[in-house]
Amino acid sequence: MTLVASLVALLVAAALNFAGGRLLGENYPVYGAPVVEEAAKTISAIALGAPLMPVHLLFGVAEVFWDVGAGGKILTSLSSLLLHMVVGFVTFWIWYFSGLWWVGLAAGIIVHYRWNNLVFRRQP
Repeated sequence: MTLVASLVALLVAAALNFAGGRLLGENYPVYGAPVVEEAAKTISAIALGAPLMPVHLLFGVAEVFWDVGAGGKILTSLSSLLLHMVVGFVTFWIWYFSGLWWVGLAAGIIVHYRWNNLVFRRQP
């Protein structure tokens, strides 16, 4: 079920990221992508009964291939794997300690937003 949840998350995120990028342009990676990607990963894992961390890992691996295929440098692309693992860890632990999956999701979105804000050199 992990692979299915990961594929669902990837397809949902790809479709919404494409549409969001067209609507919000250069602001989308900072403001829209964190919400879409973290919600897609977490909700697909919950809905399909898959473990959260492996879904985040597989999503990150797929993003590495996507980034490299789009002309990104391998080291920069590998940072997205690290990002998705850290965000998955934060989401899992906040969910675990709070007992509320949506609180974990919100924490993951904030971490992802801050990372993208740093990478794209934006000020909050």
